[in-house]
Amino acid sequence: MARDANGHWVGYGVGDSGPQVAKIQHRLLFAYPRNSHAVEHGVTESGTFDLATKAALIDLTTFLDAQGKKLRVDGIADYAVQVAIGAYIPPPQGRRYPIQGVGYNTNAFLQPDPMHSYVQCVNEGTAEGLRLALPDTRPKIGIGYSQGGDVVNNWIRQWPADRQGEIKMIVTFGSPARRPGPTLLGDDPPGSGISRNYTPQWAWDRTYDFAAPGDMYPEAPDDSLLPQLYQILIRAAATPDFALYLFNILGSTFGGALLGQSGNSSLLGFGSLSGILGLITPGPATQPSGQINLLAMITNIPAIVETLIVALEFIITGAHGTYGDPAHANWDGMTGVDKAVQLITQHVPTAVIYLFPGTWSSWNQGFPMDVASRLP
Repeated sequence: MARDANGHWVGYGVGDSGPQVAKIQHRLLFAYPRNSHAVEHGVTESGTFDLATKAALIDLTTFLDAQGKKLRVDGIADYAVQVAIGAYIPPPQGRRYPIQGVGYNTNAFLQPDPMHSYVQCVNEGTAEGLRLALPDTRPKIGIGYSQGGDVVNNWIRQWPADRQGEIKMIVTFGSPARRPGPTLLGDDPPGSGISRNYTPQWAWDRTYDFAAPGDMYPEAPDDSLLPQLYQILIRAAATPDFALYLFNILGSTFGGALLGQSGNSSLLGFGSLSGILGLITPGPATQPSGQINLLAMITNIPAIVETLIVALEFIITGAHGTYGDPAHANWDGMTGVDKAVQLITQHVPTAVIYLFPGTWSSWNQGFPMDVASRLP
C-alpha cells in the first residue's frame, strides 16, 4: 500500500494488489467510463494496481476535483477517493457502536480448498482489517474468535505506533494468541495461546481474552507438542512448498516426537502425525520404509494433507464453542458474549466494532457478531 515519507498508509497505488484494487478498477470501468477513460487506458479487473489504473484514476479524480469534490489527483486511491467513486462504502452512522465486518477468505485447514492455508487466511484477514481501519481515525474495538484471534493480534501488531490510542479494546474468544498468565477478566487459565505469537505489550491493558476451561487453542499446555503441531497445521496445503516445509520440520528433534519415533512419549501430541509415516518414506504408502524422502512427500501430498485433518481434530475440543452457552457462564456468572457486551458498554463510550471471524465463517457469524448485535 502507498505510504508517505513517514511510512504511514495513504492509499492504494501502483504495485498494490488485492480485492479492493479490483473494486477500484470495476468502478473506473463501469461507473465512470467516460471520465476515467478506463477502456482507452486498458484497465482490467486484474486486482493489480498498474499504470493503466493510475492513468484512469488521475483522469477521473481530476474531473471530480474540478466539480468541487476536493480529491487528490496524483493517482493514489486514498480513503476519500475510494468513497467518492463508490469503491468503498463507509459503515452506517447513528449507532453508538457502528459495526465494521472484516470479510476475507476464511477457508483453511485443507477444507474446502486444500490449496489455501491458514497462514494465508491470517495474512489476508490482517491486510483487509488494515485496509478498512487505517483510513478511519475514530476509536476502535477489535473482536475475534479462534482464527479471528490470530488475525486481530496481527492487526494490532501492524498498527501504527503513533495511532495506538485509537485501539480502545480488544476482545478475543478462544484465541491462539492469548498470552500466558492472568487475564484482565480476573482468571488465570493454564498454558497459553497455541500459536505462541502473543498479544503485543502495548495492548495488554486493553485486551480481554476469554479462554473456556479445556479449550486448547488459548490454553495449550507449556509442556506439550501442541504449538509445534499447530505450526504445521496452519501451513497445511496440497503444494510442493508445504511438502518441503514439512520435510524440514519432520527432520527436527520434535519432528521425531510428532511421528512417535523418538522423544518423550508422555508429551501431549506425541505420535499425532504417526499416520503419515508410510506416506513420507519410499516404498508402499501403507508401510514405512527407510528415511523420510522429499520426493515421496511431494508425490503423496494429497494423502498427507487428508491425514492431517485427523491431527487437527485432535486439538479441537467442545470447549472451543461454549463462549455463548449459558451452561458455561464462567465470567461473573455470565457467558463470554454477555460479559464482553458489559465490558464494552462500561469502559468504551463509543467505537467502531471490527469483527474478525473464525475459520470457515463470515464476519456476521459467530461470537464476535453475537457481541456486536447486542451493542447499542
